[in-house]
Amino acid sequence: MKRRFLIALLCAMAIVLAGATYAAYVLWSGNVTVNVTSPDIGVYWDGQGTQPVSTIPFGTLLQGDRSNKTLYIKNKSSTTLTLSYTSTLSSVSNGEIADTWTYAGGSVNGIPLSPGQVIETTYAIEISSTCPVQAFNWVIDLGV
Repeated sequence: MKRRFLIALLCAMAIVLAGATYAAYVLWSGNVTVNVTSPDIGVYWDGQGTQPVSTIPFGTLLQGDRSNKTLYIKNKSSTTLTLSYTSTLSSVSNGEIADTWTYAGGSVNGIPLSPGQVIETTYAIEISSTCPVQAFNWVIDLGV
């Protein structure tokens, strides 16, 4: 009887220790708030502009992972606009997580958008293998 109890106790401890080790060394999560600073620009999940983006959930990732999200940017004005974006990610992660927002292989910064034009972009993050395990929240500002 004591032997069964001891085996059950050791198994339970092993399961708890394995779960804690996994959580301590592997899991990372993040959520970004998208702040559009101009009423003339829209950011959407779809190319038709019916699903606006306010946050980008990255969920749980592993250290060393890269994650991409496709976002559509639309010029809602009647004049050509030039895009500009900034991010607080580097400062909140002490440089352990890098982010890029690209269009046609280059940054969205400086991209001119004609009236009504919609472009497909990629917002990506890359987590270093030494990034502390925790949840990060940051803001990206998109304006003109």
